Order: sequence, then C-alpha cells, then structure tokens
Amino acid sequence: MVEAAIVIPLLILMLLSMLMVLLYFYRAEQEQSAAHIALTEASIADNRIFAVQKKSYETDVGIRGAVKIRMEQKRIRRCYVLNPADGVRMGDLFHEKDE
Repeated sequence: MVEAAIVIPLLILMLLSMLMVLLYFYRAEQEQSAAHIALTEASIADNRIFAVQKKSYETDVGIRGAVKIRMEQKRIRRCYVLNPADGVRMGDLFHEKDE
C-alpha cells in the first residue's frame, strides 16, 4: 500500500511532464510554420530579383511536473526571395552564353 502511495503520484507526474514536453514541441512547430508562411507571403509580394528575408521568433515555457525546468528556443528563419519571372529570364541568358 505504501509503495502505491509513492509510485502512482510519481507516475502521474512523469506522464504530465511528458505531455507538457510534447505540447512545447507542438508550440515550437506552430511558431516555425507561422514564420515560414509569413516569409513565403512576404517573398511573393517582393519585387526584387534576389533578396534574403529574416524572421526571428522565440518559444519558451516553464514545465512543472516531476522536475521543474524551463525550455526555450530562439530561432532565426531565412527565406531567399527570387522573382520567378526574372529568374527564368536570367536563366535563359546564362544558357545562351553556354551555347
């Protein structure tokens, strides 16, 4: 009986900790997807032939369960902007020089 009184709460705390870690990674993936979508939309609206756009974001959360820790990520995402129409024209120019 005493063993169950010690083991079951620890088991519950470990399961909750694992669930919190999974939620943290899900939140980090959401932030990464949102940054990718924002950079892609910004690159479509850009009229330059070539550019590099950057976006930074942070994901941090305090996890309390069997162990109290703080997980955080600081990421910088880059998007290389290439205007497709101008890129095709430039590619045609390079192929003409090769021939």
